[in-house]
Amino acid sequence: MEEKLIAPCGMNCGVCVSYLAMKNDLKKQGFNRKYCAGCLPRGKNCTFMKDHCDLLGKGLVRFCYECGEAISCHNGLCLNCDLEKLRQNKKYRWDEE
Repeated sequence: MEEKLIAPCGMNCGVCVSYLAMKNDLKKQGFNRKYCAGCLPRGKNCTFMKDHCDLLGKGLVRFCYECGEAISCHNGLCLNCDLEKLRQNKKYRWDEE
């Protein structure tokens, strides 16, 4: 895993559909999705949060957790949840049939 592909929120851009589409040039195969090289390689910080966070937008923090005011849960992913709390949320259960 390339460190530069870790987004400010902690997501691995290397598994993102827009990154993989770009990496594999899927537009040639009719895949109609915007390409993304990842937050940092594009030099534009975070696509989703840069307009909502001055520190991130100005490049004063690298990761959301470095800010004391970072939201703990965004886009349905809890950044401050422990494993047990995630298991209680049906959305994140992986051990059920």
